[in-house]
Amino acid sequence: MGKAKILVVDDNEKNVELLEALLQAAEFDVLKAYNGKQAIEMVGKARPDLLLLDIMMPELDGFQVCEMLRKDPQNAGLPVMMVTAKDKESDIVQSLERGADEYIVKPIDKKELLAKIGDLLVKASKHNLPSQFYFKKMGSQQPDTQKEP
Repeated sequence: MGKAKILVVDDNEKNVELLEALLQAAEFDVLKAYNGKQAIEMVGKARPDLLLLDIMMPELDGFQVCEMLRKDPQNAGLPVMMVTAKDKESDIVQSLERGADEYIVKPIDKKELLAKIGDLLVKASKHNLPSQFYFKKMGSQQPDTQKEP
């Protein structure tokens, strides 16, 4: 499969550089975006394997980016982890409702971040992301099993 491509989205350049260094040291390819619009464009062009997404950004915030990505069926299998300073339960719930699969609060713990990334990549490879289950349940209302004739 090769190295996973991770798109880091944060309007703070220092945060992007910090995550880039950490991810490159862990053998990931890193793509960067500095606002929500760039993130949407990069996802379409570069097809990353995972998205690390800040919430508080100008133009489109992380909630809006996540929601927009989830409306496109091509991005249903894209793992999204919110990486943010917002640590209220309401922010976590809103992230999950908008389609995030995982949530980590800044300042980040390197081991926790890498463990969560590894976990999400495995779940994505098995089509087993939390957001996929959530949106199946909420949106399509289709039963998982076929009805007998």
